[in-house]
Amino acid sequence: MTPDLWFVAVAVLAFALMMIFPLALWGRCGGAAHRLLKNDPAFGFFTPLVFPLAMGVLAKTAATGWPALSDRQQPALIGVFVVFALLATLLIHADMKIGPLEPYMLRSDDALVHEAEVRGKLRTLYREIHTGDLPADQRKIATDEIGGLQRAAHERSRELAAGFGSWRDLRKRGAGVAFAQVFVNCIVATGCAALFAWLLIAAYRALIATTPEKLTDALRNEAIAIAAANDANMLCVGLLMLWFPLRLYSEWYTGFYTFRGLREYVTFWFLSVVAVVGVLLIAIILKPGALGLGMTAFGTTVMIVFGLFAKLKPELVGYAAVVFEEMPLVPYLLTLILGLFAVMLAIVVAVTT
Repeated sequence: MTPDLWFVAVAVLAFALMMIFPLALWGRCGGAAHRLLKNDPAFGFFTPLVFPLAMGVLAKTAATGWPALSDRQQPALIGVFVVFALLATLLIHADMKIGPLEPYMLRSDDALVHEAEVRGKLRTLYREIHTGDLPADQRKIATDEIGGLQRAAHERSRELAAGFGSWRDLRKRGAGVAFAQVFVNCIVATGCAALFAWLLIAAYRALIATTPEKLTDALRNEAIAIAAANDANMLCVGLLMLWFPLRLYSEWYTGFYTFRGLREYVTFWFLSVVAVVGVLLIAIILKPGALGLGMTAFGTTVMIVFGLFAKLKPELVGYAAVVFEEMPLVPYLLTLILGLFAVMLAIVVAVTT
């Protein structure tokens, strides 16, 4: 197949696999799946749309660069990929033990009922603060009530939706959508392992090809080819880096508009450090253009800005989330899903063609 066909085939396959989770959630929660997916952009937007796009870019770049790998580099690439895949498996196993889980991941409806009740109360309070004509003292009372509700809701969720202690516990308490989420996480982890393995090989080849004392005509031509692929490599990294701000919002929403659950989300912080250090090293070695770096920096900037606003203006951001929750499905799909995805697709096409 040509590199373009690899792009299409891998992107379509990844999309089909990622849709397993939304379909499983819809089967578990029915009409409520719309609200839950919309406010879990890590699984409602990143996995079904952004991840397949990133994997398509990776497939096209690898299809172009694989024949140029030496007989020693190809086994090395596979070995590095296996190591990264094993590490990703350990992270997935650790991740499912962290609670509170999303309420729909459990067979019991207790956590779902609790979540819906608390959100109803919080929505009412946010509306009173921002749309009602409340005097200052009553606004203070409503704000304090929100804080109390959030603390109590988080503690109750930890009881009703405790993390899965083992794979046996997952089989015992987990709903079908929980297995779908683990499956999707495994596919994403495999894709990320493949990307970072490819980036390490690309960085190695870039260093060798630009070593002055070894710069033969063949290596000079290889350096030109590598430089042409650097923007595509960093664009793929930038797309995957969007997981961090989207996951941050997901955790904030799951924590009833707070970051309480994020304090114990060790996997998130570990991956954040690894991603930032890795991107810096790869960027220094590969020296991509402004577009590739800009895409990567965009996700980091969004995460920082959202985190600051949510911390400094919690009532305002909470009310914004309420408005977002109540956005009808069709406008949501048109403005956020199709609009954002169309922009990303245009960027990908511009970089990879």
